[in-house]
Amino acid sequence: DIDLAQAICERIPAIERVRFLNSGTEALMFAIKAARAMTGRTRLAKLEGAFHGTYDWAEVSARSSPNNWGGDYPKSNPPYRNTPPHVCEEVVVLPLDDTARSKTIIEQHGSDLACIVVDVLPCAAGMIPLNPDYLTMLQDTARRHGILLISDEVVSFRVHYHGASAARGFHPDLVTLGKVVGGGLPIGVVGGTSATMEAFAPHDSAPVPQGGTFSANPLTMAAGRAALAALTVGEIDRINELGNYLRQQAEEFASQVGVAITVQGAGSLFRFHAKQH
Repeated sequence: DIDLAQAICERIPAIERVRFLNSGTEALMFAIKAARAMTGRTRLAKLEGAFHGTYDWAEVSARSSPNNWGGDYPKSNPPYRNTPPHVCEEVVVLPLDDTARSKTIIEQHGSDLACIVVDVLPCAAGMIPLNPDYLTMLQDTARRHGILLISDEVVSFRVHYHGASAARGFHPDLVTLGKVVGGGLPIGVVGGTSATMEAFAPHDSAPVPQGGTFSANPLTMAAGRAALAALTVGEIDRINELGNYLRQQAEEFASQVGVAITVQGAGSLFRFHAKQH
């Protein structure tokens, strides 16, 4: 686990310490717990339509649709039947990539927010890269109000050798990882600055106790280390070029055969969208 931890810390500028878990959902859950513990606040903000695993608070409004959008102020929609009301009350939902409206909402709730959860390439919300101006606004507004930023890179880490947030010039306090960093085996990682990761200090009075039977198990640690060793700068460049080629060719072929689609994504990640005729 030390080898994999060092490899992650060396690659991702925002990470100075890590804790290992068993899934991306667990990683995001503990990142939120850390933010709450270190800020003394309980509420969080997230982007409408973005998916961050199956922790109740992270799931709010992950499946929003035109039937339940809230106009200028997105609704906090429950993720499943009979969700406890207080869950939605503790989540502020931001309109995806809308800089002005999101800033207004954050300013209104700033003193109550422990964190803002962000995926710079939101996989469930179209896999359309967030606008640089939007990311800058999130950073500036969060810093002004003492809100921690969580970058969810469970899916998007692989678009750049140093991770998705580094590739976009985004500077989070906490980063969550999964999937590829486990080499195909179950894994979750929460990492961040040394100050923020003090939430998990290894003593009985830690602000956020964390552990698990299979966390940092030897098989996953070995697979993860092998995976990161294989994902060199050159290899990531190669698969990103393949992703660019696939998106271009898919759109050209669809146009030739009269299929109304567009292909979004970045690097080796992509998603198909149907167009209206």
